[in-house]
Amino acid sequence: MKRPHCLRCLRPVTACVCAALPAEPIANRWSVHILQHGQERNHSLNTARIAALGLQHCELHAVNDAAVETTLAPPLLAALANALLIYPGDSSTAVSQLVAADFEGRPLLLLDASWRKSRRLLLGSPWLQQLPRISVALPAASRYRIRREPEPGYCSSLEALCHVLGTLEGDHARYQPLLAAMDVMVNQQIERMGEATYRRNYRQ
Repeated sequence: MKRPHCLRCLRPVTACVCAALPAEPIANRWSVHILQHGQERNHSLNTARIAALGLQHCELHAVNDAAVETTLAPPLLAALANALLIYPGDSSTAVSQLVAADFEGRPLLLLDASWRKSRRLLLGSPWLQQLPRISVALPAASRYRIRREPEPGYCSSLEALCHVLGTLEGDHARYQPLLAAMDVMVNQQIERMGEATYRRNYRQ
């Protein structure tokens, strides 16, 4: 029988993270739009859901493997015409090098998918490719300890987003409650799988 799930965080009821979220969503100054691949929505360890619940100005939009611009409504595409795409790569500018005042009011766009699928979304979308990109360099190792990343320095969607918002607003501490909620989720998963399984599959 399928386990009952929380209708808010979509986690199993026995592993609900709602209590770990801020009592009131954080009022982020830069609006956030997350393009979430359909296969990611039901992933039990999805961090984008924490962002959507924990930020006042954050919207999740479902996309698939088709070109992104064909799956989003024209008014949304128009609203995101000057968005900054959070995505690593040689053509990206480190968020630490941006002058925040020059980009005030521009929405942030994030792809929530596996690295393989996010790259497929990017390469299949001329619209995404023409957006300016910003990258993230976390000051410490990723706290999302239950996934092997393809390259050193890669991180979860939530970590990337919190770092960008904290850098642009000059206040990283403001977004720590969201990362703390993610820590609860990660620790629950490690406890469920057992320390031996965790060490065998995820510890380097």
